[in-house]
Amino acid sequence: MQRRIVAAVALLCAPLMTFAQEAAESSTEREVPAAEAAQPGASSGGATGSYEPRWSIGAGVGWARSFSVVNALSQTGVILTDPSVPQAIASLERAIGPRTWLVLGASGTIDRYRSDLPEGTTGVDKVDNRQFSLNVGVRQIVTSAGAPVDVSLVFLAEGGIADSKGSWTGAFSGELDQWTTWQLGASGGLAVDRELTRGLSVRIGTPILGVAWTRSRTKVSDARDLWSSSFTAGLNLAPYAELRLAF
Repeated sequence: MQRRIVAAVALLCAPLMTFAQEAAESSTEREVPAAEAAQPGASSGGATGSYEPRWSIGAGVGWARSFSVVNALSQTGVILTDPSVPQAIASLERAIGPRTWLVLGASGTIDRYRSDLPEGTTGVDKVDNRQFSLNVGVRQIVTSAGAPVDVSLVFLAEGGIADSKGSWTGAFSGELDQWTTWQLGASGGLAVDRELTRGLSVRIGTPILGVAWTRSRTKVSDARDLWSSSFTAGLNLAPYAELRLAF
């Protein structure tokens, strides 16, 4: 008799247990998209599953942007900076939306120029350039989630400082005047990210358009400092490559 009662209770409870299990599974399926949607950010490369990092750090190498040492000799066609010299770059990003990242970056370079001029020749035989800049802005991913690469629009506000000094040899042997330059500007460009493995990606990008205001000081021996300023706007291609880690 007792076994019959237990069997009857089991038969009655079986449909209820099945219904409860199905309801739990259905609730879980509804909660997963909501949980994913609540996490801002996308991977630095192509999306992989539900992996949604919130931070990204990267470092690499790039080439000089519109920032350069502006000095009195530039007006005579003697440019002491070399735009082909690469610069070290690094950046930290924070996801602030499903496809939007806040960007904080830095770049810098040290350029040492030495020239063995023939005897009796007058010219610049030594130049030392240093440059450092910071930037802040946003990166907006424009490709859809799951694309093989992430294509982004990057908008940055930038500021930096550079200085240059060197020496002449020949008829006018001696120290060159020293130049210090400050610059404020903004740029807009493109970046393409390709995920190599989970959390690790490579980025190639460049600014395309830029504006900059530059203020320069020339320190002349036995004379007052000379000041100059300039404003530039236009095409500003400066490719760079980074290896990035998202977490």
